[in-house]
Amino acid sequence: MTTIKIALLGFGTVAQGTFNLLQDNAELIRNRTGVNVEISKIFVRNPDKYSHITLPETAQYVTDIDEVLKDDSIQMVVELMGGTTFAKDCVEGALKAKKNVVTANKDLLAESGPYLLDLASKNGVDLRFEASVLGGIPIIRTLYESLAGNRITEIIGIMNGTTNFILTKMSEEGLSYQDVLKEAQDLGYAEADPTADVEGLDAARKLAILASISFNRRIFFEDVSVEGITSIDTEDIKFGYCTEIMVKIGEGPTVDSTFDYEEFRNYLDGIGDSLLVVNDDEIIKVHVHTENPGEVLNYGQKFGSLVKIKVDNMRLQHETILEHDEEVNEFAKKETPRIPYGIVAIAAGKGVQELFESLGANYVISGGQTMNPSTEDIVKAIQEVNADKVIVLPNNKNIFMAADQAAEVADIPVAVVPSRTISQGLTAMLSFNDQASLEENKETMTEMLSSVVSGQVTHAIRDTSIDGVEIKEGDFLGMIDGKILISNPDITATALSTLEQMINEDTEIVTILAGDEGTVEQANEFAEKLTEKHPDLEIEIHQGDQPVYPYLFSAE
Repeated sequence: MTTIKIALLGFGTVAQGTFNLLQDNAELIRNRTGVNVEISKIFVRNPDKYSHITLPETAQYVTDIDEVLKDDSIQMVVELMGGTTFAKDCVEGALKAKKNVVTANKDLLAESGPYLLDLASKNGVDLRFEASVLGGIPIIRTLYESLAGNRITEIIGIMNGTTNFILTKMSEEGLSYQDVLKEAQDLGYAEADPTADVEGLDAARKLAILASISFNRRIFFEDVSVEGITSIDTEDIKFGYCTEIMVKIGEGPTVDSTFDYEEFRNYLDGIGDSLLVVNDDEIIKVHVHTENPGEVLNYGQKFGSLVKIKVDNMRLQHETILEHDEEVNEFAKKETPRIPYGIVAIAAGKGVQELFESLGANYVISGGQTMNPSTEDIVKAIQEVNADKVIVLPNNKNIFMAADQAAEVADIPVAVVPSRTISQGLTAMLSFNDQASLEENKETMTEMLSSVVSGQVTHAIRDTSIDGVEIKEGDFLGMIDGKILISNPDITATALSTLEQMINEDTEIVTILAGDEGTVEQANEFAEKLTEKHPDLEIEIHQGDQPVYPYLFSAE
């Protein structure tokens, strides 16, 4: 029988519950899966804290995370510590060590989920997170598997039980926010520090995860508009639901009345305001603000089947307006000097970002191949620069659309230079002229993109064949201008072959950026071997710290 060794990270309430389930259900798991699950190590800060818990003979406490990450016998890591910083480091380390990871950490997934999922795929392991969102339903696997063939257009639901309890109590019983919050805390529904719930953070994180899966987009926590309920009180609770329905006249088993426009409108006018009723011979369209959306739905069904339903909670709108006003005021208070020109670049990796800044970029958004920023992110960056006109360097073709949309909605002139790679973006920066017009700079900088040859070294995550190149899982891939040309198990051979194909008789400068999986020392080895064949070549090496690509190359 196959044995899978598991490591638990953390040993709090949730982790102990997981531990107990694995112990109590060990036989059931074996019978159903044919696999023996064995808890091998439990990472904790202070083992003495758990001296009252008897571990099985196979398990031991460890206080050094490397004892988990560097243990080749451990095949699965279950992260139950919470938080985002150290937890991310641990999950990242486990995935890079080719260990499967299970986590219930919705904060981590909302902030870094797309990146970690890509990292898992790249290393040929799984990252599972069913318990992070609505684990009792469950929903994650349903979206991935059962609904994989469906086109999902909307996600509507109650994402946070605590806020739902509070708002329901306030609405139905007329209680104040503070009174209901205390009751929720006394009942154990709300934490002693309820911030994550009542400020909408918990719901936003869950929504980011669900939306990423449902819409097949890279959606992070910061992409979600967040509205809290802390400023809501009893007097705000009136006609709190914006309700919209479409009724197919005369259709369905609930029909018991003949539609009359005046009668229909008068009834709805009595249970709400902001009423709009539009109809033709087949469809009735309704918009109304009411405290009883269910009553609207039931009434609509007397005349036909409901073909569209939309209910929005307006109790949060006032808070949104206040927050927006505060943001505007805070922004106005900032004494950022107005500048004639601004440059916004998108790049991942501390070293790469510093290179852009050293060349004159005013704002560098963290993003790239696995972390595409949203249109909103780019618009905010444009605003923060506080310039009369702005140039945006996407540095990745996947960001072109968001950059173009940001340019369209920005309230100042914005030009997008279509840089596809970091190398192209850095080269374009060199041709920027603060005395030229926006159009002239865009033209000149765009022309410069063709003067640089871009290369990348990355990992192969599966066996395949692309453009005649046979690729084996685990190989290093050499890419030139986005096209895979080399697959080789040796990174040095891959890098040198890629560089050789990038160089021609006109090449004068080669730049090497070492990523977070590369080193400057190894890059120097590449440079030494390259100059043996090309002694006149000037080679620059920088620590880029970029993810995904151990090395980025440019040849000019």
